[in-house]
Amino acid sequence: MKEKAISLTDGSELSIASESHIRKREVLKIQLPKEVSASFLLRFSQDMAAVQSKREFVATMHSYLKQLLSYEDFLVCTLIDGNTRHRTFFYSVSAESNEGYPIEDGFFPIVLRAQQILQFDLEEIHQTGQVVPSYIKNKYQKGINLIVTVPLRVRKEEVGVLFLLCKDTNKLDPTVLNLLQAMSYSIAFTVAGILASEEIERREREKRLLLSFSQEIAAIRSKKDLLEVATQQLKEMFFCKDATIYSIPEIFNQKLAHISSVDSECILARILESEKPVIFSVHELNAKDKLSDYGHSLVREGVDGCMAMRLIYGNRRMGIITLLAENKKIFQEEQYGLMISIAAQLAGMLANIMANERIENQLVEICRYKEQLEENIYLQLEENIYLQQEANTICKFSEIIGNSAQMQQVYTLVSQVADSTATVLLLGESGTGKEMIAKAIHTASSRRDKQIIKVNCAALPLTLIESELFGHEKGSFTGAVNRRIGKFEQANQSTIFLDEVGELPPEVQVKLLRVLQEKEIERIGGDATIKVDVRIIAATNRNLEKEVAEGRFRLDLYYRLNVFPITLPPLRERREDIPLLAEYFMARYAKKAGKRITGIAKKVIESMVFYPWPGNVRELEHMMERTVLLTNDFVIKQMDLPRIMPEATGINTDFTQIKPLQEIEREYILHVVKVCNGRISGPHGAAIRLGLPSTTLLSKMQKLGIRKEHFVEEQR
Repeated sequence: MKEKAISLTDGSELSIASESHIRKREVLKIQLPKEVSASFLLRFSQDMAAVQSKREFVATMHSYLKQLLSYEDFLVCTLIDGNTRHRTFFYSVSAESNEGYPIEDGFFPIVLRAQQILQFDLEEIHQTGQVVPSYIKNKYQKGINLIVTVPLRVRKEEVGVLFLLCKDTNKLDPTVLNLLQAMSYSIAFTVAGILASEEIERREREKRLLLSFSQEIAAIRSKKDLLEVATQQLKEMFFCKDATIYSIPEIFNQKLAHISSVDSECILARILESEKPVIFSVHELNAKDKLSDYGHSLVREGVDGCMAMRLIYGNRRMGIITLLAENKKIFQEEQYGLMISIAAQLAGMLANIMANERIENQLVEICRYKEQLEENIYLQLEENIYLQQEANTICKFSEIIGNSAQMQQVYTLVSQVADSTATVLLLGESGTGKEMIAKAIHTASSRRDKQIIKVNCAALPLTLIESELFGHEKGSFTGAVNRRIGKFEQANQSTIFLDEVGELPPEVQVKLLRVLQEKEIERIGGDATIKVDVRIIAATNRNLEKEVAEGRFRLDLYYRLNVFPITLPPLRERREDIPLLAEYFMARYAKKAGKRITGIAKKVIESMVFYPWPGNVRELEHMMERTVLLTNDFVIKQMDLPRIMPEATGINTDFTQIKPLQEIEREYILHVVKVCNGRISGPHGAAIRLGLPSTTLLSKMQKLGIRKEHFVEEQR
């Protein structure tokens, strides 16, 4: 008979005589009575169909196999890792290892893809010096002389191989071979079913572990907490000795943990480039590359096996996670999916922690800047314009000048109401800047992208107020040659500013009330109701409560307008803002006039501070425009302030009444101290305003009998 050669991976051949080493399966009639063999196979099929676990599988196989032949043990090898390796399906009685072997070992592919049952005489193979895989040699060394291989298939798909291990060298009877061949189908189906069940159970376990892991790390906000919780969770999930996480230095300034045993540049590059976890041995790594002190400490502690996975968030390499065990065999490729999912969660957590750290650092920097700004706000007078611009930029009130306590209260109210839809009522004397505040509210609101519509109610003729506000249809009255869109329609989804709203006649007040209540209008001459989404800001210098009491203003309209009142202080109540406003208007009108005016003389500033400004900011602006035009120097040294009634000044200016010079000096110093809110020294103190050293001013006050209670009580 001719011999059949089996090629091995090392290039040698396993030459086996067909008659002496392999007994091919032939179509043989079973010598047992047909009814006996049929009954045997039926019982076997029924019992195998009821098998649900490896333990039941082993027991059932032993029960039936011992009825057919004398054998030492049996085992089933199944395919793993995408059919690239094979591994023992179960730990049989004598199985000492569950380690996987490559399929292409020159032996397993032949028995797997054979169309028949093969028998191997290991004694004869050993005597002829044939090269066989290590797991075959191990069987021979343990007294196994005959191996019978039965390929297992399900619907032509290869599942694995049944190995029967016998000490007897006699070949099996053809009847037994035929029964084994018939039994192989039930065996293959049972093995495939158990493998599928185990895979489902493995995936369900992974889902539970991932859910638990996610819940544990969800609330973590620091690297230290992440390291502690993740390490404990990973040790429980993978039954390993320890777990470490360390960051890539160029990503983080502070490492999460010390560098683990993956110090070798070669293994580190391999981990960072691999999309799957990498399993390696510390001892094998030490044989190729020199370990660090920490790596040697792992060896001393009995750590040999490692499974490492890169941590990547998007395209950014965040770090590496390493699991440590006494033996690398504890890590299996079935754990790859779980490890990849955990690495993705850890990478996301590291990215979130890093982002939170950046935000916290930015907040600290913002707070530091805010504190510095507050400390510098009381610096020298020439720095006030710059500081004011910075404050205005932050508060989004770029056209409003003023740092006084009264204006700060106004800024706070504006910030609180700006982004709402509430109706705002601006109160205050004429010239206090109500229109500027209205524009600031609109600019800081969500309606800033649309133009604010301004209406001066006092400037509109009585016959045209209604048409101006609500519009009219063509032909609705004499002269209405075209349709007109009113201001409220123009302000749809924007803001309308009704200046001098107290001047509206009663019949228009009724329609304005409807707009506030129903958010709808009707054009003059029209019969359609038009819905409008308008934010209303109203302003008046009148006392509306008095107007209501005297019957000139509707009470219900007053309540609708007075949702969020803001009272603007007159300029005489915020005198510390006068130098800022003067400098601002001086710079504006000097640029417009083409003049180089760089400052205002101290005595002019003092005279402006003491002047009551009955026309408020508007009067100050006009006065500065006039003074700039009259100034031919680089510094404003004179300003012709108008004469006013004594009652408006707040101090006694009746010089027709003869008083001792000492009493006039006392009144003047006391007034200046009150204007400076009781401050004597410092950049905003009375001594600077009077051009005196603070010690000289204190001496004068003591000499004139000015005590603290003279100005403190009144301030209260």
